[in-house]
Amino acid sequence: MNAQSDDRFEIEEVFGTDDTDDSAQITSELGPYARSDHETAQAIVNAAVRQIGDRGVHLLRVDEVLAEANASTGSFRHHFTSREGLIAATQYERYLRTALGETQDYLAQADEATTTEEFCDFIANQLFRIADDPVVRAIRRIRVEIMSEAFVRPDLLASLSWLQHQMFLAIAPIFDRAKAKGIVNPSLDSYSYTAWFHGMTLGRSFTEETVADADAWLAIAIPAALAPLRP
Repeated sequence: MNAQSDDRFEIEEVFGTDDTDDSAQITSELGPYARSDHETAQAIVNAAVRQIGDRGVHLLRVDEVLAEANASTGSFRHHFTSREGLIAATQYERYLRTALGETQDYLAQADEATTTEEFCDFIANQLFRIADDPVVRAIRRIRVEIMSEAFVRPDLLASLSWLQHQMFLAIAPIFDRAKAKGIVNPSLDSYSYTAWFHGMTLGRSFTEETVADADAWLAIAIPAALAPLRP
């Protein structure tokens, strides 16, 4: 995937590392549905996030959202224009929260690997976490739900694609650093592998009700994920 060229996306410095902290950071301040500096606008989004999480997007009630946020109809129209605009901003916020919660804590663990097997163990452990952890399972399902709806909301789809791109940019360097150590296949396209891994693990959400045995899925997923990594 190429970086978006549209000025509204402002990709520069969305992720950064410095000499004291090598963990990638996702900023919530950039992007077409960036979190608003306006307290009322963010209060409306926060209330909508709770309502959609409890009821689903189709039962979103703007009047109830505004009552919870202590906001006026005029403020709602000013910041979001319409119910559809609020839904798009809210779904982007929900996806953003899954990214902020999932991407940063464990990436540093990959840099501790000094051999191919240690790095492969790290990847396998991530797959076990993705398959078995109920919190991660819920995150997967939220992402699938939001992306599925975005296919009929072009603006939201473009925004989520931008956000996914930032997620991949945050994660791909762990493979670049492993390549620099000589413990991962030097011809690996780190960005493409990251995108594939993300799609493959989201795919578990579509099949886990049919193939409930996580071990059966892992028996295929782990060898598939490790094969491109080995030198």
